[in-house]
Amino acid sequence: MKTNKNERDRCTVSLVGLATGSRKVEETFPNSFVPGLPTEYQCDISVSGTIQKLGGRVLIDVAITTDATLICDRSLETYLEPIHAELALECKFDNELALSQREEEVRAEGPKGLFEDAREADISEEIRQELFLALPMKRVAPQHRGLSIEDIHPDVNDRKDETSSEGIWDALKKMK
Repeated sequence: MKTNKNERDRCTVSLVGLATGSRKVEETFPNSFVPGLPTEYQCDISVSGTIQKLGGRVLIDVAITTDATLICDRSLETYLEPIHAELALECKFDNELALSQREEEVRAEGPKGLFEDAREADISEEIRQELFLALPMKRVAPQHRGLSIEDIHPDVNDRKDETSSEGIWDALKKMK
């Protein structure tokens, strides 16, 4: 894989020489090329798939892979989790659409506007959104998956007796 080095430091796909038809895309970007990326992403981001030109439209269909540094909910250990996301983006060569989207804070649904003389398509924001959504809600280190909390922390059984609902009620009755 090659690293895309451009002066803007963004994740871009080259449109130079893109004729009608499709071609493969395979790029690796530093995580710093994606502004606003969650802090869990500290590794490079790989993008591979196809880019296809159909008249005045460009279809970008790529897989995004990277690793996230997460903290296990059960053991509080730090671990790396492989993350995989899919990005299917439709772009349209339309100066007016590109200009209106540049002025908006959030792009509405529909195709992404590209200026007619565009040499590249910036997909940084779309990558950020997909990776944000790909973070797991439940974060459990691989070595702890399928184990109960008692298996990971055997001393929890001892504390269960102290905090059982009967024990709490007894303590409250004594306070009366």
